[in-house]
Amino acid sequence: MDAIALVQRFRRPDIFLTITCNPSWAEIEENLLSTDKAQNRPELICRVFRAKIEELKKDILKNHIFGKVAAFMYTVEFQKRGLPHAHFLIILDDNYKILNPEAYDRFVCAEFPNPEINPHLYKLVTQHMIHGPCGQLDPTCPCMKKKDIKVVKYIYKYICKGHDKITFQIHNNETNIEIDEIKEYQSTRWVSVPEAVWRIFAFAISEMSPSVYHLQLHLDGQQFVSFKSTDNISRIVNNPMMKKTMLTEFLEMNRVDDYAKRERYYLRLLLMNVRVPKSYEDLLTANNTHCKTFRESAEKRGLLLSDNNLTECMSEAVSYQMPSSLRHLFAMLLTYCNPKELWEKIEAPMSEDFKNFPNMNTREIRYKVLNHINDILHSIGRDINEFKLIPKTIKASTLANEAKDVYYERNITVSEEDLLLQNKLNIEQRRAYNKILDRVFSSKSGAFFIDGPGGPVKAFYTVLY
Repeated sequence: MDAIALVQRFRRPDIFLTITCNPSWAEIEENLLSTDKAQNRPELICRVFRAKIEELKKDILKNHIFGKVAAFMYTVEFQKRGLPHAHFLIILDDNYKILNPEAYDRFVCAEFPNPEINPHLYKLVTQHMIHGPCGQLDPTCPCMKKKDIKVVKYIYKYICKGHDKITFQIHNNETNIEIDEIKEYQSTRWVSVPEAVWRIFAFAISEMSPSVYHLQLHLDGQQFVSFKSTDNISRIVNNPMMKKTMLTEFLEMNRVDDYAKRERYYLRLLLMNVRVPKSYEDLLTANNTHCKTFRESAEKRGLLLSDNNLTECMSEAVSYQMPSSLRHLFAMLLTYCNPKELWEKIEAPMSEDFKNFPNMNTREIRYKVLNHINDILHSIGRDINEFKLIPKTIKASTLANEAKDVYYERNITVSEEDLLLQNKLNIEQRRAYNKILDRVFSSKSGAFFIDGPGGPVKAFYTVLY
């Protein structure tokens, strides 16, 4: 989300650059013993790669090899074999944007360099960047497949995807033992030796410039205050700096700085809809009427009488969330309202991942999305057909039905008073109670009939068996 904030301010990235550690770098080979190998020297690999990154940053940010940089970010990742690589996303200044083929040709070359003019570059390209065969000789080659990157958020998701993970199971060598894969499933993080060394050296895993700070939200006069236990309370209360926070200074900046008025920030529902508030009084004033509470102000502005906040919530999530996460959020919103109009607006971004499936038409994609949302709703005890998003009925999957039963069972609340009710049973009820428990704990089958005879007051039902 912080990275997407850069896009909102500086627009889409211009350059996606990757630098990969090469164990054949001279700086690595020169420091190896005759009997040593690069994979046995993770500390050497990390130090050299970090030095390469710093040099690359110097070339990009200070030497301006691509032009003046408005914003950038990078993350360092470690491949399964341990060698690190880094992904850079660079947003150039408006005066240095790459706008025509000639500008691209300055940085990107999709042809063999001239071996006589650039022998060193020709050697690197032929050594590291040739694969094949492809084209008509091998249509299944990865370079022949169409890419999925249609929205900026996918690029940022790719470089901010987090750590590698592995799944594993632990069991003994008995061949006849029954293995419950669900209970034994473990999700763990994979840390290679070079990554461990990188973190021991406290090298940066990621960097972003300019930095993004989260706006700290608080009600008027209810900000957090930090002080030492030995400080004088009167001095703390009378210190004017204690009254200043990120939010109060944001409001003050909107009052005096014309440039700041172009930015939008949000304080709950009101900050999402009140533009350029100069004080808390601005938020509490609606239709020229002063309100006592923020809720009253929101009501008078009509913010609680429509589903605009839901639309804005989903629209904001579309800018940085993946389709699967959008469907989970949509399912949560369905439980509080009936946003058929919202479904029509948000169906497309929720369907993006299914659009990549081969030989799947629009109708099949829609039902894929609806079925997934229905499975999510079933896990919380609801059904998508309640909301009538489409005229036809959506059938629940077997997995969803099972999940619904599990959900109900796990959410049964048994109070202490219920547990003590057995002490109030009469002789016949106690005999039935013990009989049922005996069947339960001995794993024996049994059929029992619950009978509640007529009467104005009943403490318990009579159980006949």
